[in-house]
Amino acid sequence: MRTVQEIFDKAIHLIDAQNEQSGSTDTADTREYKVRCCELLNTLLNEAYPYSDTYSQNLPEYDKNAWYGVGDKMTYEGVRYLCWADGPEGQMPPGDPRYWRVLSRPGMRPTHPPVSKMTDRVDMDDFICMSALPAGLAALFVYDEDTTKYNAYWGDYQNRLAQARATLPAADGWEDIENPYAWEGYGAGIEHGEYGRWNF
Repeated sequence: MRTVQEIFDKAIHLIDAQNEQSGSTDTADTREYKVRCCELLNTLLNEAYPYSDTYSQNLPEYDKNAWYGVGDKMTYEGVRYLCWADGPEGQMPPGDPRYWRVLSRPGMRPTHPPVSKMTDRVDMDDFICMSALPAGLAALFVYDEDTTKYNAYWGDYQNRLAQARATLPAADGWEDIENPYAWEGYGAGIEHGEYGRWNF
């Protein structure tokens, strides 16, 4: 799990916009990128999320005797939650959006919670956070500035997502990314108004 700031820093290094003396990514030249960062990153999160090894996993049921910290996930009353920040609610059932984010409700495709500030955490594996997302973000930063760079960064982003998809563990209960039209064993699929299969 990485912060938006860490992903932003990597993207700024990719487009070579950091301060040449200090290496800082927070400069007058990068201020415009920083203002747009969360909104642009949100456009990538749900596209990249299915390729992360944090996407679809069997989650334990909420345990009232357990303490939950940042990054912990559980199911409570059929809803999948991610602990987003430490706090007194760590020992209580999830629900307070200051500490808990809904990953999915029954029958819903799992989505990544949107980010709104540089300190927000991205619940994806390190390969996605520090390889694919910075390349995609770099592409979106230079979209209006340099078509050649945009195409290069966007191609790199797509290649890294493909690499992440190829290394997903093969396990029952993962969405069938290769064949979203089949929902094995249930006789449904996208053409029947379904998305795939997820374990809850």
